[in-house]
Amino acid sequence: MTQDMETPGPGTADTGKPTKPPKPKREERLLAELRALYPKAFASGPEAVMPLALYIHHKIKPPEGYTRAHLSAALRLYTTTPEYLAALAAGRPRVGLEGEPAGFVSEVHRKEAAATLADPGSRLPKKEKRRLFLAARLEHPTDAQGNPMPKIRFSAAQAKITLVLDPATFRAALDLDTVGIKTLSVTIEADGKYYDALLNPKSFRKAQAAFREAASPVVTISGNLKDGVVESAGIQVFDKGAKAAEPAPVPASAPQVRGTPASNDRDNGRPRLGLKPKAGG
Repeated sequence: MTQDMETPGPGTADTGKPTKPPKPKREERLLAELRALYPKAFASGPEAVMPLALYIHHKIKPPEGYTRAHLSAALRLYTTTPEYLAALAAGRPRVGLEGEPAGFVSEVHRKEAAATLADPGSRLPKKEKRRLFLAARLEHPTDAQGNPMPKIRFSAAQAKITLVLDPATFRAALDLDTVGIKTLSVTIEADGKYYDALLNPKSFRKAQAAFREAASPVVTISGNLKDGVVESAGIQVFDKGAKAAEPAPVPASAPQVRGTPASNDRDNGRPRLGLKPKAGG
């Protein structure tokens, strides 16, 4: 003879005794309090959620019994929900504690939120993140608290530019013969843009020689930028791997000639790191 066994229902354990629901974590309890204190900022519902103002944690005083660390955890819990990420990805305007407008969502934050929604483990490449961040700061300048600031404009008396060349591209030109050439025309590609420059052939030959001797060469072309042309362009080679040599000690018995220093302060045993081209031939 078999006896029917009653299956434990929800809220009961195998012993048949009711089980207590799990206790909310501290950050969950604090988030519930923040929703009660600031309902217009910490809204509920996919369509009601709005991105919070930048650095809003500075304006919130943790309720009694909570610390700044608890507040950070509660804000992290709120700002990583799918509803909040969707609000960021949609580019909804940011709001303050009372629901007042508090700026915009930058392109980098919008793209990061969209990438996280599509793949929670994905991240924007650092180079792309920095590009978007700088673009947002240029388009909408803000202070340290994220408040809008006026864009400051200056007038430049002269536009100077220094282009650091890819060593591999300059190495390919080491055997270029420029003897008998009056001017050397070069084009430099940088970040998708092209710059033209006319170089002194003698200075270019010096740069070739310095490049061959350098342990870790850095080649730069600099001058005045005008309409995509680097005018009065000069080429230099620096050896970032070279170390200054220690000056030789002067014997105590060495005779001193009046008016002549014991060592050459202008040289002092340091290797010459740059070749600055001269104007003309």
